[in-house]
Amino acid sequence: MNLNRVWSGALAAGVLCAAAQAQDWVPFIIPAQLPAPAWQTQPPAPITTNSPRIEVRGTHFYRGSARVRFFGVNCSFGANLPAAAEAPVIAARLAALGINNVRLHHMDTGDFPGGLWRARADQRELDEAALRRLDGFIDALAKQGITVDLNLHVGRDFARALGMPPPGTEMGKIVSLFVPEFIQLQKDFARTLLDRVSTVRGVRYAADPAVALVEITNEDSFFMWNGDEKLRAFGEPYAGELRRQWNAWLLQKYSGAEKLRAAWSVGGEPLGASLLQPLAASGAWLQEQHAGCRMTVAPEQHAGRAALAVKIGQHDETEWHLQLNHTGLRMEQGRYYTIRFTACATQPRKLYLGVGQHHEPWSNLGVYQNVKLTTGWQEFSIGFEATASDANARLTLAIGGSAGDVFLSGVELRPGGREGLRADETPERGSVALFAGAETAARSADRTAFLVATEKKFFDGMRDFVRHDLKCAAPVTGTIVFGAHGKAAQLGMDFIDSHAYWQHPSFPHRDWDMNDWLIGQKALTANPEHSTFKAMDGDRVPGKPFTVTEYNHPAPNDFQAECVPLLLAWAAQRDVDGIWLYTYAHAAESKGMDTLNSFFDVRENPAKLGFMALAPAIYRDTCAPANVDWTKDRCVARAAGWRIWTGKISSDELRVQSPAFAAAALTALDGQPLEKSKRVLLATCGRCENTDMGFSADRRTVGMRWGHAPVRIEAVRGMLKMPGAGWRGQALDAAGNPGKEVAARTTADATEFTLAPESATLWYLFTR
Repeated sequence: MNLNRVWSGALAAGVLCAAAQAQDWVPFIIPAQLPAPAWQTQPPAPITTNSPRIEVRGTHFYRGSARVRFFGVNCSFGANLPAAAEAPVIAARLAALGINNVRLHHMDTGDFPGGLWRARADQRELDEAALRRLDGFIDALAKQGITVDLNLHVGRDFARALGMPPPGTEMGKIVSLFVPEFIQLQKDFARTLLDRVSTVRGVRYAADPAVALVEITNEDSFFMWNGDEKLRAFGEPYAGELRRQWNAWLLQKYSGAEKLRAAWSVGGEPLGASLLQPLAASGAWLQEQHAGCRMTVAPEQHAGRAALAVKIGQHDETEWHLQLNHTGLRMEQGRYYTIRFTACATQPRKLYLGVGQHHEPWSNLGVYQNVKLTTGWQEFSIGFEATASDANARLTLAIGGSAGDVFLSGVELRPGGREGLRADETPERGSVALFAGAETAARSADRTAFLVATEKKFFDGMRDFVRHDLKCAAPVTGTIVFGAHGKAAQLGMDFIDSHAYWQHPSFPHRDWDMNDWLIGQKALTANPEHSTFKAMDGDRVPGKPFTVTEYNHPAPNDFQAECVPLLLAWAAQRDVDGIWLYTYAHAAESKGMDTLNSFFDVRENPAKLGFMALAPAIYRDTCAPANVDWTKDRCVARAAGWRIWTGKISSDELRVQSPAFAAAALTALDGQPLEKSKRVLLATCGRCENTDMGFSADRRTVGMRWGHAPVRIEAVRGMLKMPGAGWRGQALDAAGNPGKEVAARTTADATEFTLAPESATLWYLFTR
């Protein structure tokens, strides 16, 4: 079987019902304490201070002679710092759900009790009470056989800690990679944490086998989302420091301006004639106004220059709600073009510009970025290579998103314009800009090479500091892979990491506005051509362990029950070395366990937790060869000891009458093939919601109307066929205890069990 085709094959559109009619909803609250669920055959072995360390051997993780695969969850912010009485309860629950690693995430973002910092200390001083709680949590986890993945930098604001100007990047990202003072802060923090002697375990974190993995920084790269835009937007001292390092790199490579000029001149091309009509030409320039936003456009003299004045009457926070578009352009794939214009505004603000299709599907054709306008006239020059040919393209100037009238002059789009080293630039004087308006390929390639080298120098240096200076034997990774360039910077790491989310919430007007968000009501099962797994497969590096430390199908997606089963099937079939759900919780308190309260928290989400219990048998403790059949409206994965189904489930083994979309996982608990097993666990459900959630008509949001307890699942009605006779079926309650008998019918070679919402469960145990 061609497994790449299986995981990326297309499904016919329109087969799945976007939201199945609710037939049978039952409360299903998995309690904080799971002392002895029926699926747990023996308690996990504790991690002592004398246990073997996790190490990389070849392409996988090992502890001693045994291969280790991690099945984990993140704990975020205050969830890393439970009180002494809470920590053992949380650890036992995680162990019962199959977890063997917890990623300690966002500990450096907030003040205690939401993080490690002492309150009102501007992230300069750690709180000893917080550290003692962390000591206790790591020990409680270790007693349950659970190790930790220690994140060194996630959200610390380095500029705030040093009293420097804000860099314009959130949570210290990107500047963390090249600003010397910020790199030193990261080393100081790593030393403080890894050199700490646990008040409970009596050993340095760096020497504790419970600290299985170390991550240098989270989702942080020059090549991250909008990284190019963030680099262009740096003010001082960050722009100056990066320019200094860039010029030093060029001087080392080329020895001076003469050789640099010759190298960068290759591929230079003069500007051709402008493809645009003048700004005042109404036939070619069209106005677009959306969502109640309004503007007026008219010629005007402004600050000594003839201009087109764009007066903002009404705006919101979305830039494309006000646009000027020059239509009727013909673009040629692979051809280089330069956009030139002069602009200013009545107050500092951004202007977005791009070139794209003037028809469905409105695809970008090579450029979409913003420039920062001031109250004084500035000249802008932006070059790009067309990514596709199109006979009906347009230049877009997006002017919404901000107050402040805009004045435009001399807008041109010309073929050509590539330039190498400008006459006023020399590396000896440190005057070569990191970005030019329109560049030769050689200049652009050198910038990319410099950024890769700078990023790799940071990650290799931090890895060596952790490994050699701090004597920490835990495998180290840098950050997740961000494309081919980000991957190149990670090649010196012990393992390679990735993150993925299916239908991550979006915020149309203001980031993380919890009353104004949207979520895509799509099933991954029905959209394998956009598969998260297909993207993550591309992040792997041959010869190195591969992990996914964040994954989720966020609530309240109608199809979120597919999240864990599909992740387990992919990880088992691809022999991935570790997978983590994001996130167990954002706070340590165990209240509210009966209600979904966020997009990501799985602590109270039975559609996620319910399938986690099957992870050890399906993936964590074994990796049997698996076949995956992903066609039309369903996905079916099979191995000798387990089955996974998502979508429309109708097979010889499992037939689901309702709901129309469901997820199910069946696994032997005794390590045997299903036909020989004597203990088998089934988990299955459809949707998962709070009671009375306030969905919009299109079910894409509930805003702040998340409903109330109890959380409920859409229980499955159908038939399961087990091979052979002598089977007994029991519905398990939400604590994993056997209860009501399941109606069965025995045939010559099988036992058929009736699955019914009347059993009020997500879990069924079958024994013989």
